[in-house]
Amino acid sequence: MAFAVLGLSACFEKMEDRAAREAQEFTEKNCPTPPRDNAILDSLTFDKNTLTFCHHQKLVGPADIDAAIFESKRRQIHEGLVREVKGNLNYKIYIEEGYHFAFHSRSASTGNILYVDTVKNQECL
Repeated sequence: MAFAVLGLSACFEKMEDRAAREAQEFTEKNCPTPPRDNAILDSLTFDKNTLTFCHHQKLVGPADIDAAIFESKRRQIHEGLVREVKGNLNYKIYIEEGYHFAFHSRSASTGNILYVDTVKNQECL
């Protein structure tokens, strides 16, 4: 009986493997996304070492501005990202498991990094 239970538990996917698989599948099926709120999502990745999903996006149109402007609005932008992560039902299980969510934003016109931030799971509980 114990061997049967061990054998069955080996069939279940580890949470980190599931997160990596889902990020890869999402990227393959959906990216790059059409522009939404002046952003194009290029990919969603998952880092097993830090338990972090990372949204890689390009900013277009009015959002493709100088990085200093993003820095001056960092607190407000971060608060908006926390609300976005908390409101995403697909992330609920990952928040409960202690995962984090990073956002890397580049200029579509220059390729320069405009904004990088991480929402820690503690902020979403």
